[in-house]
Amino acid sequence: GNDLVFGGSDCGIMSVIAHTVKDFGGKIYGVQIRKFQESGRTAGFSDYLDVVETFQERKYKLIAGSDILITFPGGMGTLDEFTDAFISINFTDLNRKLVLLNLDGFYDEQLEFFNKMVEKGFLRKELLDTIIVLNNVEEVKTLLK
Repeated sequence: GNDLVFGGSDCGIMSVIAHTVKDFGGKIYGVQIRKFQESGRTAGFSDYLDVVETFQERKYKLIAGSDILITFPGGMGTLDEFTDAFISINFTDLNRKLVLLNLDGFYDEQLEFFNKMVEKGFLRKELLDTIIVLNNVEEVKTLLK
């Protein structure tokens, strides 16, 4: 019963999630940069696809179009998107939830690093506490209900 705003690609974990959301009646909103669209990696099953020119535009639309931002394990692009979401939520008027899905302890070291930032005075604890850390998909399902 939930809708999904995602990167608009038909590959990887997000494609599986998008198909599942669609199978359960949710609407799919893709936001993809033109270069990806031209490479043929566009999810043809999206109910709506917004094609933008830059990653910055894409991140802005993903964040602005979502109520809950869930970060699955991923690479540098995922970390970049998470960081932008964290900054946008904490330093603008956006009222969003930010979830870090720590499957199999994937983000354990990242969370240690965030705590070190707090310890060294580079991050306020109350800002770090805005991150909702979940450890499995069942916890995500509970949050979404």
